[in-house]
Amino acid sequence: MKTGCPWKRGPGCLCGALLLVLCCTSVSALCPFRCLCNEDTLTVWCDGAALDVVPITLNPNLQELHLNGNRIKNIASSFDVYQNLRYLDMSQNILAVLKNANFRDQKNLRILHLNSNKIASIKEKAFIGLSALKVLRLDGNAITDLPDEIFEPLYSLETLDLSRNSISTLSSSTFSGLINLNELLLRDNRLTRVPSESFQNIKALRSLDMGVNYIHVVPKNSFHHLSYLQVLSLDGCGIHIIENGAFLGLENIVSLFLQDNELKHVPIDVLLDIPHLQELHVGKNKIQKLGPNDFRGLRSLKTISVNGEDTLERVENGTFSENLQLERIILSHNKILSHVESGAFRGLDNLRTLSLRGNHFTTLPEDMVAWDKLDVFDVRDNPFACNCSLLWLLNLLKRENFSSYGEDVTRVRCKSPPDVSDQLLTDIGPEDLDCENHALKQVLAIAIAGAAVVLAAVITLAFWHRYKYAAKQKNKLGQSKRTLYQYGQNSENFSPILSQIVQQPVKSPGPAEL
Repeated sequence: MKTGCPWKRGPGCLCGALLLVLCCTSVSALCPFRCLCNEDTLTVWCDGAALDVVPITLNPNLQELHLNGNRIKNIASSFDVYQNLRYLDMSQNILAVLKNANFRDQKNLRILHLNSNKIASIKEKAFIGLSALKVLRLDGNAITDLPDEIFEPLYSLETLDLSRNSISTLSSSTFSGLINLNELLLRDNRLTRVPSESFQNIKALRSLDMGVNYIHVVPKNSFHHLSYLQVLSLDGCGIHIIENGAFLGLENIVSLFLQDNELKHVPIDVLLDIPHLQELHVGKNKIQKLGPNDFRGLRSLKTISVNGEDTLERVENGTFSENLQLERIILSHNKILSHVESGAFRGLDNLRTLSLRGNHFTTLPEDMVAWDKLDVFDVRDNPFACNCSLLWLLNLLKRENFSSYGEDVTRVRCKSPPDVSDQLLTDIGPEDLDCENHALKQVLAIAIAGAAVVLAAVITLAFWHRYKYAAKQKNKLGQSKRTLYQYGQNSENFSPILSQIVQQPVKSPGPAEL
């Protein structure tokens, strides 16, 4: 009996047999080496599989494909067979160019990750066909400019990440067509100004991250197109001027990040244009103090963070007097912050989290805040002088069910005196805090203060008596002058009286008179 290919004999028989196997074998049998394929969920993981090309032998109905961390540099016509894809991860490959119509058949694709490649060029029609796309990640590439209307086919897009590129300019039509965009990330690029005209096509935007650019000045009306914006990040831009009216139109902003700039004070005048602001970050600037006017009028604030401020020295009484809704205050890692006035936190009944970590406090007064009402407080990494003034803190740190939210915030260390230096406050006892000598010193201080008060009173009384005596002598002299005037016309009466006045000695007050 003859065997072989039923439709062909000879050398081509082997190829025909292979084609038959490819048509009839299950998906799992065709799963590439180092990949993991799940036919039930129609998902394939080929992360770090050392692939040079996109596999084309997978199930045509594939919905999720992970190709992260391979060596793929060309995707032309690679996905034509996979028209049901909903998720595609091509991150950490070596793509350099996105050519036209690479994704023209991916009308069901929702999420596309192209981040951390070497993409420097994107053709004008690169995203044609992606009408259902919701998330596009292009961060961590080498993009310097974007063609006009490049994203116009992506009218369903909600998140666009262009962070960590080299983009220096954006045209007025760059984001044309993105009518449903909610989140835009332009972080860590080379923008030198706020591209206000580019925002006119993304009016539905809720979150904008422009941190770590080179925007030194924020002009008036920079964001007036973005009336629905809720989160704005401008950290790390070297900003030293925010012009009045810069935040006009941002009535719905909830969170604002201004840390790591060159601001010398809290820009309260422009912040008043954001009436519903709830979260403010202003650390790592050049602010020297926080005072009563710095947060005035921001009555909706719930979180204030002043972190890593190298120049901040003190927080004054009444700083937060108008921010009665505050729930979280973060004043941490400010190198020279050593003084918070007693009334700084007065009236903050809603305060539940307070961080004073990494400052320069040597002690903390017990009446600074209602410590027992806090859910979380952190005072670690301060140069505390562990004496009796911190006995209340020791007792507080040792209480049962102390809340630390995953961190051991009880690890408060002593800086001085030398015999307890670098020890945990909770590891030493009240006897090590020298409370007996502390009490004696307090009594002595009170006694000295009392003696000083008595001495001051005696001196004051003495001066008062001297003043009264001088006034009495002045009255006598006045009476003598009036007598002279009365006898002025009669020389016979005048001479004896004058002689008597001149010869009368002036007495100083004696001890009995004082």
